[in-house]
Parts: sequence; C-alpha cells; structure tokens
Amino acid sequence: MCFTFEFSWITKTPKKKFLVVFDIDGVVCKPIESLPIFPGYQFLMYNLKNFQLQHPECPNPVTFIEPKKTYYYYFPPYLEILFNYLIKANCRIAFFSAAHEERNIIILDKLLSNIFGKESYQQLKTAGQFDVFSSHHLRKGNESLNELNYVVKDLSIVLKDKEDIENSVLIEDQPCYSAHNTPCITGLNLYRWNISATNDSPFCFAKNNAYYLLGIFIDYFNTKQYLSFKEWSQIIALEKNPNDTNTSFVRKMILLGLQEAKNQYQHAIFYGSPETLKLLNLKKD
Repeated sequence: MCFTFEFSWITKTPKKKFLVVFDIDGVVCKPIESLPIFPGYQFLMYNLKNFQLQHPECPNPVTFIEPKKTYYYYFPPYLEILFNYLIKANCRIAFFSAAHEERNIIILDKLLSNIFGKESYQQLKTAGQFDVFSSHHLRKGNESLNELNYVVKDLSIVLKDKEDIENSVLIEDQPCYSAHNTPCITGLNLYRWNISATNDSPFCFAKNNAYYLLGIFIDYFNTKQYLSFKEWSQIIALEKNPNDTNTSFVRKMILLGLQEAKNQYQHAIFYGSPETLKLLNLKKD
C-alpha cells in the first residue's frame, strides 16, 4: 500500500536537492536493553503488548536479539508524515548510526516496512531513499578542526550526485558526533521518553519529536529557502536546548508540526504536561 499525503505548505517542488540524515538511537527510536548498564540499576522492562495498547499511534516496537542481550526499540508517532514531507520537498533521507550495520538495517527495515508497507518501502529504496551508514563509516575526530569526539559522522561520504554539504543536515541527539563541516540540528531526545508514562505526563514530552522536526522543516520551506541548510542550522543552534519545554522556539516548531499532522490524522495530539499544553494555547482533545 502506498501512502499519499497532501501537505498544505507545498506549492511546488523545490529546485534544489537536499540531504537529511537521521541518527537512529535517541532520534528515531528509544532503545531499552534487557540487562542493566550500571551495577544496581534496574531497567524498566515494559510489556510490548501493553505498549501497543497504550500508544496505538506509534509504530510497532522492534526486538533485536544479541548473544548476551535483547534490545527493544520504541518509536514515536507520525514518523511517516515527517518522512513523506521531506521526500515531497525534494529531500533524500539517509540514516547514520554509530551502531553496527546488521542492527541498523534490521531495525530500519522493520520500522519502514511497518509505516510505509513493504511494497512502497522497496519502491522508495529503489528511488534512492533510506541509505544506511553505520559504525564502519565513522571517521576519527580531528582536534585541529575542533572535532572533540573520538569519532564523527562526516556527511561528505553520504552525498550523491548534485548534492552538496551546504544543503545537507544531520539530525542528532548528540551534536558532538557531527564533523566540523556537517550542519547539525538537535532533535528532542527520545532517551527522555518514559514509555510507561501517560500522554499528559511531562515524561512524554520527547514523544513530540516528529512534530518538532516537521515544524522545523515547515518553517524552512515556508520562509527560509533563501538560506542554505547549513546557514539555517546555525541559526537554530543559537536557540536554547530543544528539550527545554519553556523555549518558545521549541513550542512554535511543535505546534507547526502538530497542525500539519492533524491534517493527516485528526486524532493527533500534543504529548506532555497540561502546563505545557496551555503554553501552546491548545485545548486538550
């Protein structure tokens, strides 16, 4: 089944080609492992069936089994709207994670087949969407270039014909992974999403990540195409921490994305505390 979305902001396809590269953990999904990372710390093990009942708008979680650990990956809602939005705006989507390639491909194949349908997903891949880059594509950070992380993600290896680094952007939860020449935007950190919390809990705020990123791209394509992605990302970087609910910029972007999501799914809602909901001037559905 092929998804056909109509977006209120699109009047014509932009002439420039854009590249949008998503990190996976913390941006596209929240990972939980079956064993504790720190001695004495007990991870929340949440029943997958209960999750699907409580969060029916979210894609199905994915389980990945390694010899000594089992990982569960939980996804925020409406990623399909965000991805379709970018595709219609002449963006090529790719993924770049520091994890190993097998894990990345398995997670993304299951997620994208789930939200697009297997046939549409394969058509999009054939058209050049959803390339995957993994740990072996990282390069060592260069301190002389102010790359302070040991390894970095350099988007120059992701570029294809007629794409350039000026109109490429990395969506990260840890900006230190971006190479010196790589434009970067920080998303809402999905590690902060408590998957057992109710939708009106402040611990669900990061569940708005697709809205937030969608709003950022709406803002760009509506009002800022005179800028390159690189110039635009530098302006966004001047804003406060995107995980701060008191930041007016963050609330504005979430509201833009939520309004567009409501055009596709009338039951789309804001996730977070009633106090933050009031700041958006929204009524509880």
